Amino acid sequence: VVARYKRAKGFNVLHPMGWDAFGMPAENAAMQNRVHPKDWTYENIAVMREQLKMMGLSLDWAREFATCDVDYYHRQQMLFLDFVEKGLVTRKSSKVNWDPEDMT
Repeated sequence: VVARYKRAKGFNVLHPMGWDAFGMPAENAAMQNRVHPKDWTYENIAVMREQLKMMGLSLDWAREFATCDVDYYHRQQMLFLDFVEKGLVTRKSSKVNWDPEDMT
């Protein structure tokens, strides 16, 4: 709504669509449905994309990305290695939230 309003007011609005589509929930759902996680994830993205398009949201579909795309996570991994090389990454022990269902 805000993006559409700002565009109507003459602002140049960047409003890409991104799918956080990597992780245990997607893998578990795929296993439960006996489908490969890649197929499960991309099929769900396609359904959600069509639903959002029907809603007429002001999204820039030319800039769509998904965290499970090889090009996306490869770039993220390279960026992380750049951080390691520059000494910007540290390792430490700390308390974390634990998911007893996924054991992660």
